[in-house]
Amino acid sequence: MEHYNVSYNDPEVERRIRQRCGPPIGLWRSIRSGGTGSPRLHLVDGPEDLLTRVYRQEDRRFCNLERRTSGWLFRCRCLLETLAIPLPDRELVGVQLVERAGRCTYHFILLNGERLSLSAAAEHRRAMVRLLQGIPVTTA
Repeated sequence: MEHYNVSYNDPEVERRIRQRCGPPIGLWRSIRSGGTGSPRLHLVDGPEDLLTRVYRQEDRRFCNLERRTSGWLFRCRCLLETLAIPLPDRELVGVQLVERAGRCTYHFILLNGERLSLSAAAEHRRAMVRLLQGIPVTTA
């Protein structure tokens, strides 16, 4: 799972992200669909290289997910840097939802077997269901 430092305006990094998950969804389309961004998420688990970069618990509490035209863009903070992980639709097998103790955990499962696990408060469940429309979501 590739991750990029998007703290600075680097056209090469932006080009690579657009290649993987497409350009951002336009303003009017975003408004009509109810938004393209997630509520605040908490990074629960992921690939080892990402977890070593985002090692502080404070940084894992503030993550978000953005719907793009042909994929997803996951963002999180790491000290003073902002990291982005493009997740193309063609590599996403599905999402598994686990509800426990007032939290909803979403496990994004990729073709290569890697998982990205994100947690949100239970009151944000409706917003996440709207955001994940069109992706097979299974409950456990």
